[in-house]
Amino acid sequence: MTIAEVAPARGASSTRREHSANPRFPFRRMLEELHAMHTVLLTRIDGEDTTESDPDDELVLRIQSSSQHWLLGEIEDALRRLADSAYGVCEDCRADIPPRRLETIPYARRCVACQRRSVS
Repeated sequence: MTIAEVAPARGASSTRREHSANPRFPFRRMLEELHAMHTVLLTRIDGEDTTESDPDDELVLRIQSSSQHWLLGEIEDALRRLADSAYGVCEDCRADIPPRRLETIPYARRCVACQRRSVS
């Protein structure tokens, strides 16, 4: 899935107004940059030739590839939530996720309290 599919383009003037009025705009840019970066990393990892490599190296590449696939999925889901106006809202309690948490983990689905409950 491409960013264009997740976040359809709009007219430049309406986009500027939306960006200045929308506090979530910086997160869109951050998510798009993360998506591009991790797509490149995944392409490099998946393109590695492991035919004559050490089995430990092959395992490391498979783990890296798996984690990159997971992260790309999380970023794409966050872009979908942004397009659906659900970005920054905790999936469990429906409260706003604090901007500081989103700056740290831009694809966060839950506020800190709900995330703690989900892993315990």
